[in-house]
Amino acid sequence: MKHKIFRALRYFFLVLLAGIVFYVLFNFQLVNYGLSQLRGQLHIVLNARPAEELLNDRNFPDSLKKKLQLVDDIRRFAIDSLGLKNSKNYTAVYDQKGKPALWVLTACEPFAMTAYEWKFPLLGAVSYKGFFEKENGLPELEALKQGGYDTDYSPTGGWSTLGWFKDPILSNMLRRSEGQLAELIIHELTHATLYLPGSVDYNENFATFTGNRAHCNF
Repeated sequence: MKHKIFRALRYFFLVLLAGIVFYVLFNFQLVNYGLSQLRGQLHIVLNARPAEELLNDRNFPDSLKKKLQLVDDIRRFAIDSLGLKNSKNYTAVYDQKGKPALWVLTACEPFAMTAYEWKFPLLGAVSYKGFFEKENGLPELEALKQGGYDTDYSPTGGWSTLGWFKDPILSNMLRRSEGQLAELIIHELTHATLYLPGSVDYNENFATFTGNRAHCNF
């Protein structure tokens, strides 16, 4: 009996392994992109410093300490007053050293408002693609241009990992005004609270509406 169970389990794992191998072979670009995203996000998360540590650092500018305290107040407002998800997001800081942390690629058909979409597992159809290294997105940018699409490839000020990681405060965020910072933090916390796969327009409109309305009452 035990021998039959062992054979069944071995057969199951062989089939599972074969399925994974076939998926990787037929979706190599998607898997490679996913791994590059994982590496980039882990680099940022693992190199972020706790905000509390910076607040106690005598060498950290007082003006930026005030911004960090403001971010904490924004988080508490978003959680306590807006009912957004309580998490450890924006409790650590990643030093961008003045450089963009993420580049976003978008495209559309010429003279039309029809966005080009990429399809991802779990996320569904998404009308943008992010790259932690600018050079990594250049081949796809060129391919879209060659395909006749209008394109935009530019850095973004923030993003949400939808709860997969602890999103840090990016150092460039602290350059924003108080109102802009509140709007951005609430916008991204909204994404981490509610995200409908394949519904980019709804997700962005909902987060934008929440950030715009809520920061005025903060």
